[in-house]
Amino acid sequence: TLKGAPEAIAEACAGRPGTLELMQGAQAMAEGGSRVIAFATARSADPAFRPLEPVGLVGLRDSIRASSRLAILACRDAGIQVVMVTGDHPATAKAVAASVGLDPSKTLTGAELQALEPGQRATALREAEVVARVEPETKVALVDAHRAAGHVVVMMGDGINDAPALRKADVGVAVTGADSTDVAREAADIVLTRGDLDTLVQGVREGRRIYGNLQAVVAYLIAGNTSEVLVVLAGLALFPELLVPLAAVQLLWINFVTDGLPAIALGVDQPQGDALRNRPSAKDSLLPPRRLWQLLGRGALMAAAVAGTGLWARQQGWEPVVVQTQMFVSLIAVHLLMAYVSRATPAAFGRGWWRNRALLAAIAGSLVLQGVVFAVPAVRDALRLAPLPAAGWAVAALASAVVILWIETIRALAARAAARRGPPVETAA
Repeated sequence: TLKGAPEAIAEACAGRPGTLELMQGAQAMAEGGSRVIAFATARSADPAFRPLEPVGLVGLRDSIRASSRLAILACRDAGIQVVMVTGDHPATAKAVAASVGLDPSKTLTGAELQALEPGQRATALREAEVVARVEPETKVALVDAHRAAGHVVVMMGDGINDAPALRKADVGVAVTGADSTDVAREAADIVLTRGDLDTLVQGVREGRRIYGNLQAVVAYLIAGNTSEVLVVLAGLALFPELLVPLAAVQLLWINFVTDGLPAIALGVDQPQGDALRNRPSAKDSLLPPRRLWQLLGRGALMAAAVAGTGLWARQQGWEPVVVQTQMFVSLIAVHLLMAYVSRATPAAFGRGWWRNRALLAAIAGSLVLQGVVFAVPAVRDALRLAPLPAAGWAVAALASAVVILWIETIRALAARAAARRGPPVETAA
């Protein structure tokens, strides 16, 4: 008795009664979404005896997870192209593809690909949503075709034949289960204990959230620390009466209350809307040059506002130590407000700004610590500060508000200009 793919069994049974019916039945079962195995037998014990006689068919049907269609829709909304790769009959692959939301008309087979020229083959692979009757080398070619187009490729698999493609992809994902192999797990970068596509979608969503938060933390720290450096440099020229614009112990305190808890809180922020819609480009770095110059500009604006409050304090005839205290308070105030500007949201205080309770708590805690500094004379003296008049606190708050409003106005104008240009066209695999 021989079992195998219906095409192979039909070829071995060529010319025998029932062969045509076998193929017709296999086609009908495959179109219904079943995986079909054909059986044939020989009347002689001699293995060289040919032809065989067809016996029948067995259909196996895997249940489609309810989350599959929703996961594929989420992938499309996120700019992720999903390609189903299978060794099953093309009709089976088309039926399964239609049930989960893929386009069955974009189905290719390994034999069809082999008949194409190399250039045409790569184009066909990039456009396909279903690839059936594939060999291991076809899976590798699929990965290569998408990577050549600049796509980031994630390959999921569990068998030995998947190992070359898992190793070739940017991210190889092995799925554990009854059919999982050690070879696939060793070749993969990630091993999932759940094999449904929705698990991978959730991972992409979380990854994009983390990436956005990392950008926010970097933006916050670069802008804030740039302002500190520029305040010191500008203060040396503008305030010759001060030995240093800000003492070392004061800078340490500023870094403690501004770069600690608020930065951590930005790292656990939740995006406004679905993080899947935030499509990072594989060609962009975490801090591209244009973004770096923007952050340096923010730091310069913050430093200018802080130095401005110091100049105002000197015009009031205040003692040098009070002028220094004025800049100290102003720098902390504008630095803390900059945490909201740095969030990965369209606007600093837009809808949902209160959702990051960790950031609210971090800023509140920093303000409490700042209050303790001025409420406890011993701590204030240790930081080389002086009591600040009420007008000084008001000017610090006003200067901080002006900086934030200026940055938000520029951001709103840039967003409006980008909306007029239209969204960029992106493709990912």
